[in-house]
Amino acid sequence: MALVRAAVARLVVGAMTAGGCAFIADYDFDRKAAPSSPSDTDAAVPDGSGCRRVTCEDLHAECGRLPDGCGGVLECGTCTRPQTCGGGDTPNACGCTPSTCQSLGAKCGLIADGCGTTLNCGACTAPNTCGVTAPNQCGCQPRTCADLGVACGTAQDGCGHTLTCPACPAGTVCGGATAGKCGSNPCVPKTCEKLGAECGNISDGCSGTLFCGTCPAPKTCGAVEAHRCDCVPTTCDAIAAQCGNPPDGCGRTLTCKACPKDKVCDANFQCVRESGGPGPD
Repeated sequence: MALVRAAVARLVVGAMTAGGCAFIADYDFDRKAAPSSPSDTDAAVPDGSGCRRVTCEDLHAECGRLPDGCGGVLECGTCTRPQTCGGGDTPNACGCTPSTCQSLGAKCGLIADGCGTTLNCGACTAPNTCGVTAPNQCGCQPRTCADLGVACGTAQDGCGHTLTCPACPAGTVCGGATAGKCGSNPCVPKTCEKLGAECGNISDGCSGTLFCGTCPAPKTCGAVEAHRCDCVPTTCDAIAAQCGNPPDGCGRTLTCKACPKDKVCDANFQCVRESGGPGPD
C-alpha cells in the first residue's frame, strides 16, 4: 500500500508541473489548508485547468503587469497623470515623485513640481529680480544714464555698479538745474542722511558719489529696497525642507509641512521612516 501511495503522489506532482501551476508566496492554490481569514476563500480564481490564478486585487496591484501564478500575465491597469505606475517608489502602485527647486534648477519664484503642486522657490536679493534674465533665475538688467534720465555726474545702474555720465558744457555744473541735470546754478551735494540711504554707493546729486556704509549680517544692502538694509527669508521649498522648523536665513524659523503618520522629521528636516531609513515620498 505504501508503494501505491508513493506512485500516486509522483503522478500528481508530475501532472501539476505539466499543467504549469506555480506556488506563490505560500498561497494554497489546492485549497488544502484552511483559509487564514474569510476573504482568503475568494483569493484565487480557477482557470479550468486545475490551476488557481491570483488576481490584481489579491496582489494589491493597482497597475502594471504581473504573473498570475499559472503561467499567464495579469493586466492591472494604468494610472492617471501625473501619476505613473511605480512613480511613488512602490511597485505596481500609482504614485508620483515630486521634483524640488534644486532638482529643477529653480532659484526663485513659483514652479510646478510635476505632481500637481506648485513650489515656492523663494525671492531674489535685490538688486536681482526673478525671471529678468531667465525663468526662475535671479538676475539683474543694468540700466544706462539715458535709461535713468541722468545727463551728468554719476548714477547707479541698478545692479550694484556706478555709471559715469557725460560732463556738462562749459559754464554749467552738474546739478545746477536739478539732480543729474546741467545748469548754471551752483550744486550743493546731498548727504546719505538727506537721501535716506543706509548703505551702498549713491550719487550726491552733483558730480560725486557717496558711500553710505554696509549692513550688519544677515541683512544685505538693497535686499528689498535700494540703499536700505533688509533680509529676504528663504522658503521650505527653496531649501528642500520637507518638515520641521528650519532657519529662514534672517534670524527666524520656518514652519514646514508635517510628515505622514508612518514617518518622522529628522535633523535634516526630511521625513524618514521611524526606523531611520528614508521612505518613499
